[in-house]
Amino acid sequence: MSPPLRALLGLALGLAFTGCIPDRAGTARAVGDGGVRAHDGGTRDAAPPSDATAGTDADAPGDAGDDDGDAGAPPLDAGPPPEVAFEVRLDGTSCPALTPCGGTLDETRWELTGGCVAFPQVNELRRACASATVSGTGTARGRVTFSGGTMRRELSATWRGAVSVPRGCAAFVGGCDGVANTVRVNVPGATVSCPADAAGDCACTVTVSPPLDDTAPYRVEGEQFVTDAPARRWSFCVTGDALRYAGASGAVEPGTFAFRRL
Repeated sequence: MSPPLRALLGLALGLAFTGCIPDRAGTARAVGDGGVRAHDGGTRDAAPPSDATAGTDADAPGDAGDDDGDAGAPPLDAGPPPEVAFEVRLDGTSCPALTPCGGTLDETRWELTGGCVAFPQVNELRRACASATVSGTGTARGRVTFSGGTMRRELSATWRGAVSVPRGCAAFVGGCDGVANTVRVNVPGATVSCPADAAGDCACTVTVSPPLDDTAPYRVEGEQFVTDAPARRWSFCVTGDALRYAGASGAVEPGTFAFRRL
């Protein structure tokens, strides 16, 4: 067994579960795949999206209820945005790279359609305990508006993870209770349960559901949009009625997010 399992569990689980779901401060925590296959050699819930823009429909029509001509907040009759699936990769591979192309953002609004996130840090857990497994599913919904030089993001996600730690490895952190405590310390706000199964292994479930509602002045610089407070950059590409963006700096948002125009 490699050096202190507790430290590696903390690193791997902390990074795996807190990597990508946005919180109110604009940071991010892990997003799952909403029933899409987890690329971790684990269970398969459904066929994986074909690419990083899973669920994106570049030809999707605008919102039939959007007749007020206001490019600010979505119209009152738009209703809540639908939940969509994300692809999550837990096998050490990366999501398909975003090719920035820029485009017009101001006076536009967008609805989330999918994306892809990757957590190669989970390999640390496997190196500490080769038979440990991590898989995840999840959903997300939300809208992004660019209007009058201001960007507003209203996004929410629910990430549900399954962590299996054999009893031999769990013994180094105090058994299943120790595994659960390690997850709680590294995933603030998570709901964690780690009962022992019939074999004495720890079968943990983890759920995280933080929201994001942030507003900030923005500007476009080439093929990136930028905010100064806090200082963040995203590479983006607008193609027809589709938008994709990925955090470039200052925003801990691994992977690519896809939207359709409203």
